[in-house]
Amino acid sequence: NGCLKVIDTYRLEHVQASSRAHADETGWREGVKKTWLWMASTTMAVVFCIAPGRGKAQAQHLLGNQFDGILHSDRWRAYDWVDASKRQLCWAHLDRNFQALYDRGGPGQGFAKAMLKDTEELFHQWHRYKDCAIQQLTFRKRMERLKTRVRRRLHRGVTHDIDHVRKFCRELLRHESSMWTFVYEDNVSPTNNIAERDIRKGVIWRKISFGTDSERGSRFVERILTASATIQRQ
Repeated sequence: NGCLKVIDTYRLEHVQASSRAHADETGWREGVKKTWLWMASTTMAVVFCIAPGRGKAQAQHLLGNQFDGILHSDRWRAYDWVDASKRQLCWAHLDRNFQALYDRGGPGQGFAKAMLKDTEELFHQWHRYKDCAIQQLTFRKRMERLKTRVRRRLHRGVTHDIDHVRKFCRELLRHESSMWTFVYEDNVSPTNNIAERDIRKGVIWRKISFGTDSERGSRFVERILTASATIQRQ
């Protein structure tokens, strides 16, 4: 038990000292209790934790309340304590949000279609930059123009006739600075796809086993998933 506690401390300290991390969480069940499987990925490790909640306290337990790296995440409010300039929201997740809004139909379709087009342009320019087809300066200038266009759409959206469109636009404007961190920080991706791929290991386990029966079982799942995923990462 003493050795395992040292390992548990080490794996958390590694994430908390990383310059970049991808975080995600998904539902879990421990006995009859609803719990959450949290996960953080870095360049050298993938760390899993099962916790009783899905809030700020659990996110800080995983990342450390003084986390100073770049955090890739979705818009979940548990991560709102992270400095906005040190957080990158997942544009792949936003793209799915825009598509869902478009598929919903009605007057909100026009806004969603425009945002889908802007997202397509964002990824097109990102891939051209990563493939060295354009220089960083050119990429940043194009992203600045896109950023201005998106901001105008969101500000128009907060006066939209449809309530869910207004709420969505207000939420994105609240997170606006975290949408564009990848433009100004080197080696930062506009997506959180790494975390979504890594946490799938836990999702598959949950589907097969339906969770764990006890706290001891949860600690086993944390450790074996962490060891397995980290070995694969390295």
